Amino acid sequence: MTNLEIWSTKVLFSALHYLSPLIRTAGLLFVTLIIASCNPLYVIRAAYEESVILLNREDIPEVIETTEDEELKKKLLWVQGAREYSEEIGLTPGDSFTKYSAVDGDVLVWVLMGSKPYAFEMKTWWFPIVGSIPYLGFFDKEDAIARGERLEEEGYETWVRGSDAFSTLGWFNDPILSTTLSRELLSVVNTVLHEITHSTVWIKGDVPFNESLAQFVGLRSTIDFLMTKEAESIAQRSNVDLLKLRELAKLRFEQEIQLSLIIAKLYKKLTKLYESEKSDAAKHKEREEIFAKSDHELKQLIPKATLFSKPNNARIMQARVYLTNLREFHEAFQHHRSDWGRFLDWIKSLQDQSKPFELLNKLLDKESQPLP
Repeated sequence: MTNLEIWSTKVLFSALHYLSPLIRTAGLLFVTLIIASCNPLYVIRAAYEESVILLNREDIPEVIETTEDEELKKKLLWVQGAREYSEEIGLTPGDSFTKYSAVDGDVLVWVLMGSKPYAFEMKTWWFPIVGSIPYLGFFDKEDAIARGERLEEEGYETWVRGSDAFSTLGWFNDPILSTTLSRELLSVVNTVLHEITHSTVWIKGDVPFNESLAQFVGLRSTIDFLMTKEAESIAQRSNVDLLKLRELAKLRFEQEIQLSLIIAKLYKKLTKLYESEKSDAAKHKEREEIFAKSDHELKQLIPKATLFSKPNNARIMQARVYLTNLREFHEAFQHHRSDWGRFLDWIKSLQDQSKPFELLNKLLDKESQPLP
């Protein structure tokens, strides 16, 4: 960005604070997308989609009271419970997840990521507020694929995936979306706690730390929430087998920890390969063999998993963004006596630090292995 663009952006963001919430949200999105895209139609579409989400918001208690959709009512009861629990453990949801918004389809946005084929070199984009991020979001899958094809022409491997939730990092009142509620109940609870973690703490320019932290907090705090009397009450009201849900939550947590270790091992092997003097052809062949072994190991853990079914660095980097050092986060939590208040206070103390992963490993007396 030029100095003029930077100055103009600051002025626009300052002005947005004086507008109504709806206009401010659309305006924030508009300014951000202008920086990221030269396509005015894309900007208009994004602003329109955000406006639809905001205009469709309904108070959750009112929806629970009036809806005849028992599945919707059940999941909204759990959203309320998870949100209230988040405050009890020291997370700060603000007004997020107090409202519900229905949107079309089961996918909210399509996320594009890119990485060089024989180096873990991610394509990144810079945005105000959040800093550098390793992905872009699109409302149409075709747009994401088209942008991905352009990245491939630049020499990147790409991956496009659907997402059903988002966080504005506490800037606005994020509603729970119908796209999120289309998922199974445990995933809904996990997502609420994950996204509220983002509004509680966000380290600018370090998306892998933020996402992996939120992944850990979402998974682990879901287990704790399901052990509360409030969860027992909600389970009775919503006719949910709480014992089965608790066991599934514990299983998911253990699987994610093991998956993160598999990915870390794969990442280490591939890094060694990519840094070798071998030709690209030799690297390509050996990489396929490494992926095949990791795919077999992954399927022992999660039989239906397809993450390693095709050699692709963008997929690995996507997994690394969300699953780096999950075991270390858990050990840090235990280091703080499994007390959410103590743990979150320590995490917040890292907000002004440039290399939080190194500080996480230093706390545990381990060698740091941060993302490049």
